[in-house]
Amino acid sequence: LADVIITIGGDGTIIRYAKRAAVDNKPILGINAGRVGYLADIEQNELHLISKLIKGDYRVENRMMLDVEFLENGKTIGRYSALNDAVITSGFISRIVDISVAVGKDAISYRADGLIVSTPTGSTAYSMSAGGPIIDPATENICITPICSHSLSAKPILMSADTTLTLKSYSKKRTEIYLTVDGRKVANVKPFSEIKIT
Repeated sequence: LADVIITIGGDGTIIRYAKRAAVDNKPILGINAGRVGYLADIEQNELHLISKLIKGDYRVENRMMLDVEFLENGKTIGRYSALNDAVITSGFISRIVDISVAVGKDAISYRADGLIVSTPTGSTAYSMSAGGPIIDPATENICITPICSHSLSAKPILMSADTTLTLKSYSKKRTEIYLTVDGRKVANVKPFSEIKIT
């Protein structure tokens, strides 16, 4: 059995294998060979630093992940792990969708092109592009960031990591609505769909 998982690529490669690393409870070391290297620890010209890994001269930085459960009519259809984010969006055509986010008995409603629910690691990805805050990855928070909201008062919201969010979405114009997890489309969202995020 391996002691560590080493990835060579960009952030997408690290995100893909981080899910496996989490399941196996193994640390992951990223060597940047892609265009974006926010998550990588070593650049291609720093390969000599791998000797520190062999000597045990390193520290492990834990990162929070999201559990995303997709339900239809109360039945679980899929369960996904997210290192960066879960996103509800109207897809390729920018159309406003209605999204509700329930936190316990309270609910927040958005009319927007979509909604991003991100981890601190994901705060420097799509959430940041949509106007969300950059969050220290050592902290544990869930960030809700609306995408092009049709409201002056809709701002990003930080929630504690122990919060459970229940999302629902629909479109009055019958626009296709998608759920993506770490950039990968995983489901079509219907009026009877529910997305639970912890």
